[in-house]
Formats: sequence, structure tokens, C-alpha cells
Amino acid sequence: MIVVNANLFLRFITRPQPGAEPRLFATADALFTTAGARKLDYTTSEAIVAEVVWVLTKTYKFPREGVRRPMRSLLNLPGCRMPTKNLCVDALDAWAENPKLSFVDALIARMTETEGHELATLDDDLASFTSAPVWQPEDM
Repeated sequence: MIVVNANLFLRFITRPQPGAEPRLFATADALFTTAGARKLDYTTSEAIVAEVVWVLTKTYKFPREGVRRPMRSLLNLPGCRMPTKNLCVDALDAWAENPKLSFVDALIARMTETEGHELATLDDDLASFTSAPVWQPEDM
């Protein structure tokens, strides 16, 4: 099993940039192509997915849909064995469709709903988005 860092996702999604070393894209392309052919298994973490989302939107100025599509594709490759892959894909969908939510908020909302927990937040947009119950102190 290979653990994939954010820079491989970023190199693959942004394609070769002017002045970038071609081997960087080639390495990322080889990894994801091999995973797509079921010849390699990889995993990553929710933190890495969040980092990729942040860098693509803030540094590369990708629109939300321009992040969702390639990240969904990469997470849904046959070789992706990420334990929380479905959670991340659901969060990507929610984030792309709700401009008031950050990706991390979409992730925690989906996690809370999936696991049947209450959500403690001071963020009204997040509280109104989630179907999970929102925790409140008993004396308020």
C-alpha cells in the first residue's frame, strides 16, 4: 500500500505548469494510471484531501467544481483504498454545492451525520446545513 501526499494530487490535477519539472507530473500520472488499472493500491488521509482542496482553490484559483471532479475521480480509482473515501467524496459534493461551507465544514457535517453524533459548532451556516442535531448546553 502506498500513502499518497498532497503534492502528487496537485501535480496530477494541475497538469504540467510552465517552468515545472516534467518528471513531477509524470510521476503523479504513473501512480494514478497504475492505480486506475488495479495494479497499485494507495491511500491518503482526510487532512491531505483538505490540503489539496485548499491549495487548488486558494493558490491555483480553481472553482469548486474544478476541484470536485478530479478529486472524486482520483478517490474513486479502483486502487484507492482510503478507509474514509466515501466520506470525503460526499464532503466534496456538499462543499461544491454549498458556497458558504468550507471543505472542512462539509467534511465534519458529513462525518457527524454518518456516525450519528451531535455537532457542536458556533457556525450558523454549518448548523443550518447539517441534518445532524446541533449540541447546545442544557442551561441555555
